[in-house]
Amino acid sequence: MGLHREIRRIRKIGGATVARYYARQFGNAFIHPLNLVRPARCECSCCGWRGARFLNYVGYDETLRNYVCPRCGSHARHRGLAIFLRRLFGAQGRVLRVLHFAPERGIAASLSAHPRVNYVTLDMARHAVSVRGDIGAMPFLDAVFDLIICCHVLEHLSEDGRALAEIARTLRPGAQALIMVPMVADWETRATLEFGAPQPRLSDHWRLYGNDLPQRIAAAGLTCTSIRFSSFLTREERDIYQSGDDIIFVGARPS
Repeated sequence: MGLHREIRRIRKIGGATVARYYARQFGNAFIHPLNLVRPARCECSCCGWRGARFLNYVGYDETLRNYVCPRCGSHARHRGLAIFLRRLFGAQGRVLRVLHFAPERGIAASLSAHPRVNYVTLDMARHAVSVRGDIGAMPFLDAVFDLIICCHVLEHLSEDGRALAEIARTLRPGAQALIMVPMVADWETRATLEFGAPQPRLSDHWRLYGNDLPQRIAAAGLTCTSIRFSSFLTREERDIYQSGDDIIFVGARPS
């Protein structure tokens, strides 16, 4: 996150909230020495780090304990997604051209080194990506990717429909997009909560998604199914990776 963006967010949120936020961040300082003396019970599926516990994720309104990898910064959702991708590519006998939006460091490191992945990354930011560009107007030809990874990107866009249409356009027939987004509580029975503007207290999210997400994906011309982490990770594995039971929405372009 850029310094200027963080300063703007602090101004919007207010000093008291920000003070509490940084006070809670300080608690992570005690976890580092803990990992030096306690038995290793957790493992990062992205970078291979092992230790007694992960760091806490500290947001402005919440603290998620045992959540962030001290080495690569992966979150719970990244570790579950990394396992899913590892098994997906392990079952493939050919090289796949993969597009990854706003690539997470731990996942990007493993995919860029994978012998059966032709890896392309895209972001609007200036950090190390293959292509700098807008997900809503991608500089790629039609039907060029075998797999697209879009993890916690759509909620940052004022118009997610444009991005979904571009994902559908650039997928080859029969190819898939793996889409993950933050969801409202009890999302199966609630519609997407639109804020109408980016929310500083929620990392500038424009929305939290609900049970209409499959319809949004279908409106772009993709069939949609969903996969829970618990369908491919055992309870023991989820404890080791602290991956939770997140959901991957799979948008497939018809053949």
